[in-house]
Amino acid sequence: MSNILTFLGDVWLPRRIDVQVDIPGEYLFNLESPITTHDVPVPGKINLRAADDFLRESFPKKPLAVCLGNNHILDYGERGFQDTLARLREHGIRFFGAGTLAENCNNPLMVDVGGCRVGLLGYVCPTTSPVFARGNTPGVMPLQPGKIAEDIGEARARGAGKVIVSLHWGEEQVRLPKPEDVRIAHDIM
Repeated sequence: MSNILTFLGDVWLPRRIDVQVDIPGEYLFNLESPITTHDVPVPGKINLRAADDFLRESFPKKPLAVCLGNNHILDYGERGFQDTLARLREHGIRFFGAGTLAENCNNPLMVDVGGCRVGLLGYVCPTTSPVFARGNTPGVMPLQPGKIAEDIGEARARGAGKVIVSLHWGEEQVRLPKPEDVRIAHDIM
């Protein structure tokens, strides 16, 4: 088992892409859209989706996991989200960062990388216009330092030697973080 974990950024696959780069070790990425044929989008936003599952056709091997904590995973509502989970489960791809509050949006996801137990956590900033989990309605977990600290503690209690926090945040087309974002990043380290 490799002790390398490679991080890709946001991945949206509306069609097959021939990934011709050798990805060392295990890898994970942010699945930036639902995988669904449901065609009723959430109104009032730019909506992304992949009508077919091109993950297996695009990448030479399946990812260790995908983060669903982003502003597009619920672009086609709960039905699109459930279709996505069904596809991921069908292919044995684990996920974190979205779900119901009872599931803590599937945070932390515990994985093993090269003999090290790793906790994966995903959160989304309100400025990205996400759909947050409410009650039994699935969504994403808001970026709240206190909640992140609590979930890091849970990952450590479950044996995590390393904890990786994935944050979906920032302003579109702005190349530098806001001072507030820098402060938050330091707070959750």
